[in-house]
Amino acid sequence: MVAAAAENLEQRGAEPTLQRVLELLGTGSPNIAQRHLSTVA
Repeated sequence: MVAAAAENLEQRGAEPTLQRVLELLGTGSPNIAQRHLSTVA
């Protein structure tokens, strides 16, 4: 889910920051999302 959200943001021309990913997902733990986001970036 985090990877898909990050990709969605990139397609819209936005940098996939932790805050933006969490806002797009609407829920989730920042710690867990950060771990997944760091593997995507």
